[in-house]
Amino acid sequence: MRPRWSVRGLAVGVAVIGVVFGAARLEMRRRAFLKRAEDHASRAFEDGENRAALCLRDEFYEPGGRGGLRPEAVRYLDASVARAKALAAKYRRAAGRPWEVVEPDPPAPKVWWIRGDHAD
Repeated sequence: MRPRWSVRGLAVGVAVIGVVFGAARLEMRRRAFLKRAEDHASRAFEDGENRAALCLRDEFYEPGGRGGLRPEAVRYLDASVARAKALAAKYRRAAGRPWEVVEPDPPAPKVWWIRGDHAD
């Protein structure tokens, strides 16, 4: 005996498939947002609490080998930590509501050592 398909049955079938695919898409977005939140939290740790291990670049230190961090480096790292913490919180919130639109990320702090505007 062949199954009989009615328009109503097909509409219900399409709706069920749409709900399943929509739920899967929301779960993928949730996981992607959690990953971004984790990445930004890690960046905040590296630039903040783990600052000494990060600052192995010569550009971060005062010229003359005095061992202190340049004021520009401290400002850059502080701005980077604040941005990373804000983005981690933003993506944690977005993971809880993956159906909502997420605003674009704010620009990263200016990388002063690439511009070369510091005196050596």
